[in-house]
Amino acid sequence: MDENLIKLDARLGALEILTRNLYADRFAREPDPVAAASRAVVEIERLSRGIRVHGDDPATNDMLAAEAADFLTNMFHEIVEIMRHSDSAEGDAGTGAAAAEEPEPWPTSPYRRRG
Repeated sequence: MDENLIKLDARLGALEILTRNLYADRFAREPDPVAAASRAVVEIERLSRGIRVHGDDPATNDMLAAEAADFLTNMFHEIVEIMRHSDSAEGDAGTGAAAAEEPEPWPTSPYRRRG
């Protein structure tokens, strides 16, 4: 693979993790983080249908728009899972033996909900 493509992939991956974690942090501040993230999924799914790319090749434009829509909806579904994981880890915190164990971190994100 080309070195420039590897660098681009690493930068885009870092931005994806940052964006996901910023949204997760935002939803963690809501009274019901899972519900807030779930509402955002519905809104993103609705808005992503309107993504348009304007270029010379209509087929490429459609492919890029579909990829952007898929990326956004998948990212927000992942955020809902982060919130569920975080919520269940907090719910287990007061149950005796489970409280002594550190909860497993979310596999694709260093984010942990603050108490």
